Amino acid sequence: MEENQHNPGTPVFEIELLFENRPEEAGREALEKALSERLDSAAWAEDAYTVGKYPARICVDPPSPFDPSCISDFTRGQMWNVPQANQLLARCTHHVRLSDQNAQGLDYKARGDLIVQMTEAVFACYPDCVAVYTPAAGRLLTAEQMRSNPSRGGDRFLYLCVNTRFFSVSGTEGDMMIDTVGLSQIGLPDLQYHFHSLNPNALMKHAYSVASLLYAVGPMMKSGETIDGMDNYGISQEIRWPVQYQHGLIEPPRIVMAITPGEYAVP
Repeated sequence: MEENQHNPGTPVFEIELLFENRPEEAGREALEKALSERLDSAAWAEDAYTVGKYPARICVDPPSPFDPSCISDFTRGQMWNVPQANQLLARCTHHVRLSDQNAQGLDYKARGDLIVQMTEAVFACYPDCVAVYTPAAGRLLTAEQMRSNPSRGGDRFLYLCVNTRFFSVSGTEGDMMIDTVGLSQIGLPDLQYHFHSLNPNALMKHAYSVASLLYAVGPMMKSGETIDGMDNYGISQEIRWPVQYQHGLIEPPRIVMAITPGEYAVP
């Protein structure tokens, strides 16, 4: 797998605002104002909002019924950041779906910014929203997490749209996997670790640090090059972990940057 064969990005990126009751639909004037404040300008035409900052359009659907069962147990099992995620989803009865259009050709940073700005703008127009869900990544945030997002710059996209997952490998003696989902949706490689005997919570923090670097500089590292590794005491420049671009081991199908964690790697 050549390092420049990364993911092309998806034609449409969707976000869902979730509600415990059917919300009053936000008017076009309110949506145009909110989108304009973040994306230079916004004008309704042909069922979508054309924005000034990027050559793209934003579609905001009216409120419609939401079926919590559409989110699989597999996806729910990776919603680590939301305590009692199942109970929260079970209370949701309606959603508002928003998506970008004609945005696949944008640079990944521009598209990531577009997705964050459109989501935060529409979220502000729906004060009764209780959660925000990114279907392609299985990422769920509570409304409070949305309002108190501590991230800046490109990390706002990571916080909103990238999920870090953890798996125990059945049939083994302690083998584990960590990967990310969401970077591939805008054209970057996701990350993957296959390991043992290392604190998974610490390694998830390592994955977030690498994802932040990847978003900042792009997929500059080539297969066989190394990055800062870590041990049970933390990240260290003295520890070098090689990277290799390959197909992901766990769905969805995509190209990942597989990081070999030194002595903790599974052969």
